[in-house]
Amino acid sequence: MTLTVDSLSHAYGRARVLSGVYLSVSAGEVLGVVGRNGCGKTTMLRAMLGALRAEHAHLTIDGRLVRRAYRHGELAYLPQDPYLPRRLAVSAAIRLVLPNEEERERVGRHPRVEPLLGRRIRSLSGGELRLLEVLLASWFPSAFALLDEPFTEIEPLHRPALGDLIRETATRDGRGFIITDHAYRDVLSVADRVVVLSDGVIRSAEGEGDLRRWGYTP
Repeated sequence: MTLTVDSLSHAYGRARVLSGVYLSVSAGEVLGVVGRNGCGKTTMLRAMLGALRAEHAHLTIDGRLVRRAYRHGELAYLPQDPYLPRRLAVSAAIRLVLPNEEERERVGRHPRVEPLLGRRIRSLSGGELRLLEVLLASWFPSAFALLDEPFTEIEPLHRPALGDLIRETATRDGRGFIITDHAYRDVLSVADRVVVLSDGVIRSAEGEGDLRRWGYTP
């Protein structure tokens, strides 16, 4: 199974951020997308989800055209900003997001989530909340997940374990991931492939040398 987006283009007024982006990711693969602030990474993910109406976007899953994927649960999505209602208990938030009881139990049994189940979202630290959100998006029952800055707010000590969790989920569940993050070394450590979004287009990157070549690192 393959998720493909083709000819993705969008501008904000006269500022063009995406110019015919082409991207594909297979089931069980982790694709990393890096790029400078304002280059269009979030715009790209939101357009793929259907939450943003791009000028042009052609999204397919195994050749089947998909529009407004968010309406049908075709893609899981982790936004940059917190999205869980602050008044809810953690256990209630898990029930709200995950339709499957097996997946709810899976999140609740995670060693860093289980102690939080009786607390409310508003009482969580930034790192605790981000971990919960990453788990909910990663284990949502969809073939593909789009994670926008999953390592944000996660303590450096715990980032390798989070990367391992994403990698294991891709391998075990056959879920395809697209990850964007400024913590590019964490992206490099978990991704099967890495690309750079620069000047509105996608460029392949084999390692840190190519990141410098495309102007992402000095």
